[in-house]
Amino acid sequence: MQELLPLLPEGASRISNNLSVIQEKNDKWTYFHCCFPVFQHSASDKNTFRAFIGVVVN
Repeated sequence: MQELLPLLPEGASRISNNLSVIQEKNDKWTYFHCCFPVFQHSASDKNTFRAFIGVVVN
């Protein structure tokens, strides 16, 4: 299996080996798998945040 490089966008916080998150200036949270954006939600949207975290943790 080919390994993925753990590249992080500038200012991102690592959540796990391949998952990171960054809060952007437009008040959006963006989640990355390695260097690819996989999900985004506004900072005030708690229900969407909970749904995404539920998928990632499960």
